[in-house]
Amino acid sequence: MTNIWWRAGETLFTPSLELGILAGVTRATMIELAPECGYRVQEGAYPLSQLLEAEEAFTTSSVREVMPLVEVDGRTLGRGPAADALQGTLRRVVGKV
Repeated sequence: MTNIWWRAGETLFTPSLELGILAGVTRATMIELAPECGYRVQEGAYPLSQLLEAEEAFTTSSVREVMPLVEVDGRTLGRGPAADALQGTLRRVVGKV
């Protein structure tokens, strides 16, 4: 139901479909919109430590769209520009603004 993303610099990381995660419409849309927002996407298998070192993290789903994460495994995460940019672009594309 939900996909996780995190940002390091201008790269957004998300687990790859080969790991058995949801191949949803919102996930596919985020991959398509990321370059428009100035980000490249890297899919793969990553250790928790990489997520914990992220500049920001968020989840995506068709119900909640882009939802920033404020804490992961006890580590506080700040709200960053990628989540806001992707949320705005997603809303524009689907006609919600």
